[in-house]
Amino acid sequence: MDTPRKMTNGCCGDEFCNSGRRNRFFSRKRFTPDTWEVEQNYQQQRRHLINRAIHGWGVVFGFSVSAASDPGCGSLSAKYLELGSGLALDACGRELVWVGTHCAESQLVDLDEILALDSNGKLIPSQGKRGDLSPWHSGTAEACWLLRVHYAERLIAPVSTRDPCQCEQQDWDQVCETVRFSLKRLGSCDECCVESPCTLDCECGSSHCCPACSAEPAGRGGCRSLCDHLTKLDPTPDCCSLSKICDGLKVDLLNGVPLACVTLNRDECGDWTIGMVKDDCGPRRLVKRNDLLFDLIRGCDLTRISEVSWHGSHRKKIKFTDFKKMFGTADGKGAHVTHFSIGFSKPVQTDTITADAFALTVIARDDGEGWGRTLRIPVVGVQHDEVDGCHARGATVLVDSDWVSGALDDISVFAPQHVTRFEFRAYGDYLLDCNGLAVDANARGLCAAPTGNGVPGDTFVSTFLVEPMEPTDYNTPSSYEGM
Repeated sequence: MDTPRKMTNGCCGDEFCNSGRRNRFFSRKRFTPDTWEVEQNYQQQRRHLINRAIHGWGVVFGFSVSAASDPGCGSLSAKYLELGSGLALDACGRELVWVGTHCAESQLVDLDEILALDSNGKLIPSQGKRGDLSPWHSGTAEACWLLRVHYAERLIAPVSTRDPCQCEQQDWDQVCETVRFSLKRLGSCDECCVESPCTLDCECGSSHCCPACSAEPAGRGGCRSLCDHLTKLDPTPDCCSLSKICDGLKVDLLNGVPLACVTLNRDECGDWTIGMVKDDCGPRRLVKRNDLLFDLIRGCDLTRISEVSWHGSHRKKIKFTDFKKMFGTADGKGAHVTHFSIGFSKPVQTDTITADAFALTVIARDDGEGWGRTLRIPVVGVQHDEVDGCHARGATVLVDSDWVSGALDDISVFAPQHVTRFEFRAYGDYLLDCNGLAVDANARGLCAAPTGNGVPGDTFVSTFLVEPMEPTDYNTPSSYEGM
């Protein structure tokens, strides 16, 4: 970790040791405050290094945010931010712990206790409480402010000491690692919801460390590509210094962890109050815990097809009369409401559930060579099982009524001596859930639902065989004569 100033026969000439300096204990060693400071700095440096390199930075858990009015006042103006307890790691690897009060898991923070930062992240000094003297005067009711939590150190437990001249001085026995909150003015409210970029940037490696014709598939990302990425990665932030806010309090204003976007208003007295918590997840960067990553690999965040109305027929053989009943009744608008309905495990955007997201296909046997003729049933619409104006938890396929009135009696397709195959397809890549992710639509084995293999998208295919027509299933066998 150190860059030696001079190398002589393999011996490091860095006597000061910029990093990794720790105590060496021996008999009759004299302990001084510097001794303990070296030991404490070593432990902190190593802990922060591990946090930066392995865990990253962001919110680990907690830090719920909401606006709250004064509990002891009849005013409806929100003068406080109610912040739930939580843990975060900043870019320097330091733990930001907010435990709330002794009696509750949250704590009210007055707007006057929050640090005001301008668009460049510099502290706006407070010169008053009302009017343009307030640090918030640079904002408007339409402006958005980014709420962040910062690492801070506060000196506590004062003690009296005497210097060599016997002059009495005051010192501090302990340091409290705590946090402070800030509001930074944003140029636009659109900055509240900016997607965190991918930190893994693996370009094609300059060479391959694996045989070109290996029988085993190459590892994802490629061993050379991952090596190049990690070799160039530097987890050390540019600056982790603390700025003095007041006597006994220092705060790192640069490396704050975003929590939410809020707006500010003025009440009837001209005081600034919390307008609303506009977004408490958009600006957050999250630390991905091991259990969370495992759940993401399994696709626990994905929406699946949870049920299908014909689950008892999936990959089986049914009678022609039962197949015919699946096409339901006419809705009086030129369509038949079928019994082909699917349900979703989470709400799906209704504007993506359209006719082109489904395909109904009949594969009929051709008497000439025995080939299967593929015939597409005309899907004319979808009936939604809506939960609100934008999302639905299910969908039912509508087919053309004119097709139903004649095609299901066509013995040239559903021939008396042949078995017909039917396929239902739902294109998961076309269906987006409430989080904007494609529906995980892969069917699994003999079970039609729930679908999913842990990857967004793909196509749900359900198929079954239809037994030949019985003589009573058709009225005009003349169309079949001569075949």
